[in-house]
Amino acid sequence: MAIKIKDSSKTLSGKFDTYIKSQYKFLSLVHAGAINGLLTVTKPKDNKHKHNFKHQPILSDNGDLGYEQYYHLDMTDNVVIPHVTMVYSNGANTAGRVVYIDNTRIAHSPLRELNEASKRTQTMVKVLDTAKQLQQIRSGSSEFYSYMTTLTIPNCNKDELDQVVGSMSTRITAVIKALQDGYRNGNGLRLVDHNGRPVQILGAIVKIEITINQVKLKTCDSQGIFHPHIHIVLITANELALGPSRRILFHYWSNKNSDMILSRKAFNFKKAYSKNQMDSDDSTSIVAEATKYATKPTMYKLLPTIKDSNNLTSDDQFKLEIFCEVFKTIKGRQLSRSYGLIRDATGFVNFLKNGIMVKYRGNNPMHGKHERISIFDAFMFGNYNDK
Repeated sequence: MAIKIKDSSKTLSGKFDTYIKSQYKFLSLVHAGAINGLLTVTKPKDNKHKHNFKHQPILSDNGDLGYEQYYHLDMTDNVVIPHVTMVYSNGANTAGRVVYIDNTRIAHSPLRELNEASKRTQTMVKVLDTAKQLQQIRSGSSEFYSYMTTLTIPNCNKDELDQVVGSMSTRITAVIKALQDGYRNGNGLRLVDHNGRPVQILGAIVKIEITINQVKLKTCDSQGIFHPHIHIVLITANELALGPSRRILFHYWSNKNSDMILSRKAFNFKKAYSKNQMDSDDSTSIVAEATKYATKPTMYKLLPTIKDSNNLTSDDQFKLEIFCEVFKTIKGRQLSRSYGLIRDATGFVNFLKNGIMVKYRGNNPMHGKHERISIFDAFMFGNYNDK
């Protein structure tokens, strides 16, 4: 049985109410965290933008929140003026819907994640098409196979999350390198086909996700409250033998985490397919699923709405500390990575999207020596060269 991905006919409207409620809770928790000293705010770079706050936060050179971000929350009591944006409202990325996103732009907030996930999915459609063309050039065939796995470790305790996620990130990098080396060099980690022959790993997408144990949160139990885990999409040149490959990968992951006891029952390695295209390997849906959230927006529904940040109950204090620990762990951390063919295709798509730097030809004396223009404009104006 293969792992099922999302139903691409499901629309945004069914989830939007959850995002709105989660957004309000998220902002109230961020604000409360800053008021109670659990989150810091970056100092302004100059005196021009200094503000008088209702609730003075702890300022630091490299805070958890931007100075203006906190100012918006503090002045409006978490009700911010939104700006309009377009997000894709179906999994196939063929229909868009105008929504309002809060203008604080705080990383990993539910509505910002909705917006960013929409952009990532849109980009991934182009990346997969580019990957197939690159594979056609390199091997003479655009065909490849997709597999999904989730690598887990035992839940970790309160005040341990940042260290554990950092360790997981290092270990999964070693796993992907071993997979690539296994085929190229004949050593390391080698997954096999039905004849026991090593199969080439063309590329991979890795996504770290964090969830909170609901029972532990409700009872304010700090032991084993966090569940960090890793979603991986592997792209292979040939079809894998699932049973042997599953055992090989689990054995290698166990050795990488020899300081822990891992459960074989919690380990999955399956061929991936789209729920709406059960007869085909719908790589676009599969890879898009692996580029979603570091923390699901529904997680915030489990947390309290902080109404009086200066008079927290012991229950609210515990849950606020849990939220701030997650927030600080994922802030600024690279939680999604691509490797091999997917990384090459992503780089090419970004190259086309972002354009190149060329010598400025305008008349503005205040402009710098160079400007960024699109690849197509570079061709038109003779600024493109092989370099």
